[in-house]
Amino acid sequence: MRVAAPNSLYYSLVTLTQSAYTALHANGSSTSVSISIQLETCWGVLGEITPYRGISTDMVDFSFAQFTGVSTYPYFSYPKPNDMPPDYWTRPAAETDGRPVYHAEGNWATNASTSTAIRWPWSEADQAKYVTRLASWLTMVNATEWMCLIYADLDWGPQYTTAQLAPFLSIGVANSNLTAKTALQPWDAVFSIPYTP
Repeated sequence: MRVAAPNSLYYSLVTLTQSAYTALHANGSSTSVSISIQLETCWGVLGEITPYRGISTDMVDFSFAQFTGVSTYPYFSYPKPNDMPPDYWTRPAAETDGRPVYHAEGNWATNASTSTAIRWPWSEADQAKYVTRLASWLTMVNATEWMCLIYADLDWGPQYTTAQLAPFLSIGVANSNLTAKTALQPWDAVFSIPYTP
């Protein structure tokens, strides 16, 4: 939002969230608070293409947040998982001042046939490679969580599917009939790792 919205709207949000946090803790709450950053915006590859922007400004503006959530849909910006920078996660994570990082949402789409936003084809093989690479990045940054926002593809029917929504319908590791896609194997490999607090 810091990049997409007018400055007045962004700083209104900053003031609002800071006030909400202050009020929350003034009433005795010990609830942990997080923010979510968009990695494609951080890297300057979403919308207007720019040099690396980083997240240091976000860390200052939302200094009260104890955790940093990360949202990423890299298939809009990179043709293949191997085209992504090797420090795609580690460089921004180094700017969090030690605050824990977690994967909040995102994956790699497998079916671009219904989308008008296509610049290159998407595939199950690419999604599987991405899941494998993402697991490696999350290990590097000692991520606390890996949220799988959509486990299975969505089948909302043509009457509810807009051009803007279509690219997000096939990011599941199973299809809409719950049949495994290629990426389910590397996902299951990660899921089977015993949890260590």
